[in-house]
Amino acid sequence: MLKKLTAKVQQLNPVVEDSVNGFAKSFIIEPESQDLLLKKGSLYVVFDISGNTRFEVGLISNVVHDMLHDAYYQSDNISPIQSLEKAITEVRDRVTQLANESIIIERQEIDFNIVAGALWGNVMYVVQYGSSKSYLMRTGDIRPISTTSEGNFSAASGVVKDDDVIIFSTNEFAKDFPPDRLLTVAIPESQLAQNQACLLMKFIIDTNFTQNEIVDFGNEAIKIKKDTPKVITNAGKIFSKIKIPSFKHKKRVETVKPVTEIGLKLKVQGKLKFKIQYIIPVLALALGISIFATLQNRKAKSAINNQTGTTTQQAESEVVAMDETIKPEEQPDNTAFYELKLTDPQIQPTEIAVFSDSIVVVDDTTGKLYTSARATPKFTAGTQTYPGIRNLLNIKGQIGFTDNQGYKVLKTSDLSVAEDYKTTELGVTSAYADFVYTIKDGKVTRFAKESNKLTGSLWGQNQDMAEAKSFGISYSLFILKNDGNVVKYTSGEKNSFALSGENPKLNNPAQILADVDFDYVYVADSGNKRVVSFDKNGKIMKEYKADREDKWNDIKSIGVSPDEKTLYVLTGTRIYETAL
Repeated sequence: MLKKLTAKVQQLNPVVEDSVNGFAKSFIIEPESQDLLLKKGSLYVVFDISGNTRFEVGLISNVVHDMLHDAYYQSDNISPIQSLEKAITEVRDRVTQLANESIIIERQEIDFNIVAGALWGNVMYVVQYGSSKSYLMRTGDIRPISTTSEGNFSAASGVVKDDDVIIFSTNEFAKDFPPDRLLTVAIPESQLAQNQACLLMKFIIDTNFTQNEIVDFGNEAIKIKKDTPKVITNAGKIFSKIKIPSFKHKKRVETVKPVTEIGLKLKVQGKLKFKIQYIIPVLALALGISIFATLQNRKAKSAINNQTGTTTQQAESEVVAMDETIKPEEQPDNTAFYELKLTDPQIQPTEIAVFSDSIVVVDDTTGKLYTSARATPKFTAGTQTYPGIRNLLNIKGQIGFTDNQGYKVLKTSDLSVAEDYKTTELGVTSAYADFVYTIKDGKVTRFAKESNKLTGSLWGQNQDMAEAKSFGISYSLFILKNDGNVVKYTSGEKNSFALSGENPKLNNPAQILADVDFDYVYVADSGNKRVVSFDKNGKIMKEYKADREDKWNDIKSIGVSPDEKTLYVLTGTRIYETAL
């Protein structure tokens, strides 16, 4: 009988500073839904990174975690090994790009190693990139997992059994803490070097998983070397206090009635049966009558329209991408998403931010904050006010902004305050990783969050920063100046950068919007009554305008959905929506 296993897990991570020249990390990645859990399993990861520079620990860790999650669980490949290899490749490329282009670290070569395992049913699939260690303990014997290598990648897969223990670690961890020592002594994380991390997994039968939900993934055994270290008897003590996550699964049964006859028959009062060939003439006659009636009705409507002087016009879309040719009948109906005066006749909206399921608008004169679902637009005002509210941000799905008291983060679910930092040092503000960046008095300052306060350090200073109107961060810093020009800084140095392409000149732009997850950077070009998108090199990709210039004659702010598929434009007191 096939079984699903779950794992008791112990993570050993070093205690490191926010910025170091190398570090290691272990973590577990779970999918958002039970459906994905059944289809793709859970991920167990250990990685280390080093180089002749300093790395932002929070930023690198978030990039590795989030990219592995997205690349693996969004992959259509049915092979866990291939899905993991593709995900790790994307992580490696992004981390390398981050090392060479980030505003935080200097241009350097890096050493990146990772081992990741996907527990899928009762099978563990292991992929390693670079140098890492992996071990299997079964019935007291500990043996390295033998992998098949191809280039920098190596892989293995096999059935895991009840009470098995698998260990992932960095090379430096394995040198000081070999498996036999690891499973017999307690290791405080404070004793770990910054390049030492480990993940221990003990597998047990998941009793909440029913036989009907099992998919057979095969019985390929894990290959092990012949040499056998000494038997370990105390391994179970390490896991005795670890809680086991459990999931309740519901059976999903679909019933499909098979078609047993090719000929179609109609049953009347349980007795008479008519074959399809007898019905066709009747249907044809009914169809002919229907068409004749429809034509007569259209003629009558046309006569009425001619008498009253009215004409029937085909609806036009509100917004079109100017570099695309769209036939009228193919244009979407992009009417105004919402008129905010329906919520508050006195509203003077100043900024907009877009989230996965909601939209937030603020009024800096009253300090009010308004929210609406994206699916069913209807804005309501929050109960609290924040005088001087500005710099509205999407902070990993939460609402970030500055006000007269400092910097706050609210939960989108109930608008309760999740973070509150009192300071008077903030100007034009954005956020990147777990840091808050602000431009004030010609200086860019990076603030780290420590307890309930922000601790700042100077990042850069020059005339461009003194003229900043808005800025966004996507590895590099994109600054929109008061004169309408955009400048770019990477690793603290100014890049050779200028907008190019068709109509690159901006006219009184209101806002620039950038995000590490976006392919493009967006500018609300108010004076030209448009929104433009450009790539990281400055090439304008698209221009968005309303079908009538008077509709977008007061662009104040823009927002882009997290999936970068929808643009929202705040103009006057209206919000317009269009596909990107």
